Amino acid sequence: MNGQALFYDTLFRLFYPYATFFRNSILSGDFPFWNPFLYSGVPFFANLQSALLYPFTYLHLLWTFPNALLINTMIHTILAAIFMFLLARDLKFSKGASLLSGLIFSFNGYFVGHYAYPSHFNSYIWLPLILLFLRRSQQQFWANAGWAAVAVTLQIFAGHPQFVFYTGLVLFLEILSPGLLVGKVAPKRKNIVSVLTIVGLLTFLWSAVQLISTLHLGLQAPRTLSGGYEWATTYSLKPSDLLKMLSWPLWNQYFKLLSGDPNIMGIYFGIPILGLALWGGLKGGRKWLVLRRQLTLITGIGLLLALGGYLPFYRQIMELIPPLKLFRFPAQASYLACFGIALLSAMGLDCWKPGNKTMGFVVGLCILDLWVFSWKSISTIDKGFYSAQSATVDFLKGKAENQRLFLTPMSRQRALTQQGKTSLEAALKFHDALLPNLAMVYGFRDVEGYEELRYKKYDDILDAISVNPLSPWLDALGVKYLLSYNDKLPSKYSHKTQSTIHVFENPEAIPLVYVPKTVLSLSEKEIFSVVNQTNRFEFRDLTFLSETPVESSENTRSQPQPTLAVKEQKPGFFIIETDGEFPHWVVFSESYDEGWSAFVNGKKTDISKANLVQMAVPVPAGSSLVELKYGPPHFFSLVLISTLSFFMFWGVVGIFFRKRSPSFLEEKEEFNF
Repeated sequence: MNGQALFYDTLFRLFYPYATFFRNSILSGDFPFWNPFLYSGVPFFANLQSALLYPFTYLHLLWTFPNALLINTMIHTILAAIFMFLLARDLKFSKGASLLSGLIFSFNGYFVGHYAYPSHFNSYIWLPLILLFLRRSQQQFWANAGWAAVAVTLQIFAGHPQFVFYTGLVLFLEILSPGLLVGKVAPKRKNIVSVLTIVGLLTFLWSAVQLISTLHLGLQAPRTLSGGYEWATTYSLKPSDLLKMLSWPLWNQYFKLLSGDPNIMGIYFGIPILGLALWGGLKGGRKWLVLRRQLTLITGIGLLLALGGYLPFYRQIMELIPPLKLFRFPAQASYLACFGIALLSAMGLDCWKPGNKTMGFVVGLCILDLWVFSWKSISTIDKGFYSAQSATVDFLKGKAENQRLFLTPMSRQRALTQQGKTSLEAALKFHDALLPNLAMVYGFRDVEGYEELRYKKYDDILDAISVNPLSPWLDALGVKYLLSYNDKLPSKYSHKTQSTIHVFENPEAIPLVYVPKTVLSLSEKEIFSVVNQTNRFEFRDLTFLSETPVESSENTRSQPQPTLAVKEQKPGFFIIETDGEFPHWVVFSESYDEGWSAFVNGKKTDISKANLVQMAVPVPAGSSLVELKYGPPHFFSLVLISTLSFFMFWGVVGIFFRKRSPSFLEEKEEFNF
């Protein structure tokens, strides 16, 4: 793209750091189960948006981020068009109408806007292919049911469960009233339930390794534990905004949403396409009566759900459909409208039955409209932005790799409003401020970040830090460097350097691994009370265990402090040597998670929760070798289940169902229009 790269807020704050960490981990020979660079450590594989099981993620091993992003975007745009074209042809639309349907599905304003969210458009493309295989299972059941399950599994692996939910909603509507799965005959409801049950079971078995890990993390996350109606209706689409975006060419050039991000909420087709879709919805005729009703229903449901909090009865809908409580951004439901309008437009074109030249002109006009809109809406920046260095990074290199840093709350807000003579000049200041999550690009450990799937208890500590610059929790988390646009922080912190932003050093930051002098057992509520009531608290002198009883007499006696040496350290793995005259505890300031395992002198040892969110391992007297490593709970068992079930299924299909297999429509009934 002439030295230009795609550039959006979320791309450089989330997907660029993720891709860099993934690439560095794999090339160094480590699979990235654990990410130590955000929130004092969070699971990486379990975060669905990491998409470590999605094949196209591995493009980042072959190219730099800007190039891999461009290639991935092109591949998925082409696949979206192909999948929709094939489904439209299977629905008996003409080649011209099917081509139009595919191009609408892959170039509409909603899809192009989601170039800012790779996990979104990676997930977006799979619905037409899933429905295509389900339709074909009417002729060859087992093989096509298997391929449908593969497509759903890939949609899960692509990284955004909200689109999987919308796929499920479309399939549920097929159970209530078949339309997309109807050919010459109408499948009975029990047969559709049967095939979807089989596809669902296969999908669960094949994706269990990802789903179970994600569920384990999700149940501890703020979005699960603290979400409510206000949270779940964030980025609801205002009705007047929806009407403007559906009909106004190049609305993105002069119309700015006041309620959210246009890359999430934007939806555009253009007047010619909407006219064709309306014509198809009204004039579909007997030939497409059932399909027309189903597509109109899907489109209508998508647009209604997109209104979210602006819909008077959305709260009741959430109670009726509980998964809606787990997702923000109701505007994402426009995905259903993209699917429905793409096929309704094809129907409208075939109902009109223009000549070849007229059809070519209409298709060309529709695509030209979308192309102009997309061309004007895509944001780019010089490729050099992604590999840029900064004075702050240069200063911290060699100093902060095994320490943590913290961008102060007010500075985090200001960092997003940086100005410059050019967009590149302004954007380069993001690197200098190490705006979350850019620290992980350089291997620096940030105590905060930009990610929904984190630990709720850790959020409580961040809340305490945000209101008190002298909070002892900054010491406990090992915050060695504070970054701030304010040149005056409390005297405890010494000023070190300034570029775009000031860097301060905290002399009292606790190491990532240490041996405390005293260990005391308190409830989590008591720990918060003790720590938050003072600005001076030495965690190295006194560490709290919240779930393991400790006898105070054992920990308060005077004794020589054990020695400690870190022999090896990498993401999700520590090897520590300690030597002490008495039994003692080794505290790791990495976030506590059930996936961690500890071994002392080769023997597995229980891990206790320390200081609310950290880990402590008991060590006997004498010289000991302590090993701490992370792996998603039951990971290898789940890998075995997913792998064996996959190969067993296809082995059985290959051996016993080579020929035409029984159709799930053997019991059928003719449609009477």
